[in-house]
Amino acid sequence: MENYGESKVITALKGLLGAIIGAVPGMLIWIILGKIGFVFSAVGILIGLGIIMGFAFFTKNADVPLWIMFVIFFGVFAVAMILSEKIVWTWELASTFKEYLPVFREDIIAGAIAEDSTLTRTEVENILTDELFTEIIEENFGIKEGTFGECFSNFSTLLENLDMKGKYIASLAKSSLFGIIGGIGIFAKMGK
Repeated sequence: MENYGESKVITALKGLLGAIIGAVPGMLIWIILGKIGFVFSAVGILIGLGIIMGFAFFTKNADVPLWIMFVIFFGVFAVAMILSEKIVWTWELASTFKEYLPVFREDIIAGAIAEDSTLTRTEVENILTDELFTEIIEENFGIKEGTFGECFSNFSTLLENLDMKGKYIASLAKSSLFGIIGGIGIFAKMGK
């Protein structure tokens, strides 16, 4: 009996590995399309299909209980969708952040001059050192430089500071719904 249990565990781990590998092509398509600005939520179906195909390939001729397949599918799918969407959004936020920094600096200078009309532009520019500007950015956005890695690491904080958390969740939910519908359809065909 002990070998039988180990065999099922190993088979499930193989299926998990296959599901993860199978999700990667769909995730890459998702990220590439998102980067070029083309939002095609049905790519979630490709992620679901890849997970199922990877699972099936790695567990050939193995009798895997349906509940294990469901758990692995939905677990890998959830992580793949969240990670893909987060990468797309992070990439966009980092790009926008870099473009907006000079405008933000200009807004601070104009605001300081409007607040104290005795200050000249040069005086304000001298006061607004790079260190001070970085502190102001961090205070307002929760990040300093706006690099991809920094935006990815502070993603939740950045979304909250930009009041975009709701938009992100709505986008993720919409995309996930398409993928889940595709995955359920594929599971229904496999069950027949």
